[in-house]
Amino acid sequence: MNFRFLEKAAWIAWLISTPGLAYYSPHSTEAILHLDAPLEVQLERVRNIPSAEALSSPTHPHRKQILDLIEGQLLHLVGLFQSDYFEREVGVKGVLGERRSVRITGVEAGASGEPGRFLIHYHADIKVLFDSRVFEREANSERVSRFEVLLPLAPDRNYAEGVVGSQNRCTDPDFNGIEDFWYFWNPEQEGCPLKGDRQKVVQVFGQLERLKNTQLSYPHYDDLYGANQNGKTFEASVFFGYITDVAGEVRRAKRDSAYASMRFLEADLKSRGFERIAARDAFRRYRDGSFHSGQNFERLYELSSGRRGLQGKRVRVKILVADTSIEAKDTTFHAELLHALRLSDIVLFDGHSGLGATLSLSRLPKFRLHPAKSQVFFFNACSSYPFFNDAFFRRKGGAKNLEILLAGLPTWAPTSGPNAVTFLANFLEGKRTSYQQLLGQIEASNGELGSSLLGVSGDEEERK
Repeated sequence: MNFRFLEKAAWIAWLISTPGLAYYSPHSTEAILHLDAPLEVQLERVRNIPSAEALSSPTHPHRKQILDLIEGQLLHLVGLFQSDYFEREVGVKGVLGERRSVRITGVEAGASGEPGRFLIHYHADIKVLFDSRVFEREANSERVSRFEVLLPLAPDRNYAEGVVGSQNRCTDPDFNGIEDFWYFWNPEQEGCPLKGDRQKVVQVFGQLERLKNTQLSYPHYDDLYGANQNGKTFEASVFFGYITDVAGEVRRAKRDSAYASMRFLEADLKSRGFERIAARDAFRRYRDGSFHSGQNFERLYELSSGRRGLQGKRVRVKILVADTSIEAKDTTFHAELLHALRLSDIVLFDGHSGLGATLSLSRLPKFRLHPAKSQVFFFNACSSYPFFNDAFFRRKGGAKNLEILLAGLPTWAPTSGPNAVTFLANFLEGKRTSYQQLLGQIEASNGELGSSLLGVSGDEEERK
């Protein structure tokens, strides 16, 4: 019996069946990327070549080091998949997901012959998100796509290998530190010293196996428009994060696109009959609840009697414009965010993802998501799909009462207002639009900028 085949089949079955993994997108599809790759590592105090079986043991002293290096190597796919080079070669862009399974398949001495350098061979099954057109390429089928992938052979040396002078030339000049250069890593861009080098950058073969998109799915409208732990109030919380460094200056804050997005949403709310019942400008809230001068802007709008399915309910929209960085000294945003995640029916965040740090549950104070409360979250941040997906479903206790809208690729500041208005309009009007319609409308509000590969995770078939 082929136990390795059964292991792989069990992994893929788990990956597909785990709660929270239903998915729909107008322009993208989830898939499993299968690949075999080499990895050069330095193993201290190891003289003889260890076996793959030994390194696969949970008790082996170097197993965690090797798995961490494999993870570091695979992180470079974030940059590669969204690079111009990859789009030219494959025809589309892709996104690295949160889940992967790795199996060490072989070990040999490193090509350099240096003491303690070894070449680890491994097989990986990786959850990814790709533009659906990848399955329309010549010689591919509707379910399987094949293409070549570039990876750094030695991730512990890769950053230094790309440096010319004082700058790494294989990434974006603004994401140039050793901690974040992988986000835009492209070894084939002009000026990169690794361009064309197939010794330090290895070319491996990847096979993409498509996962099924949901065909017809809806938010929990009966619950959202019902009591839903909020009684007679339907609440939407909206957060716009500053795109530029406003440096605590109110004038600079008002010139930021986040402030413009708030004004855009305010105009729409007023046109729908909402009344502004509270406003606070240029403030910050301390942990003791007191208010002081700052750079945040807050609005509260209400409609006393909701439309259609929301009749008889008070509809409330809370808006906050703030510094949303996890490192911000001003804690206003994260305090308000925790309140919204616990109590609001709809939560919209639009700002920097901070490479996953902005909404990282591991870096926020501990809080509980009510498992019986139906909620819809829209995290409209650059590449939010690989960062803000699984963790929120785990905190919620599954996908039964939660759906999350996530962007696969970088988003655009000019579309923040139109995206927010389009998303919220469906709920504020008490409509029962399907996710298939709603996501198409949001993507259309990007105009000529195109698609950010927006999708929804956790949606279930034909639920209203």
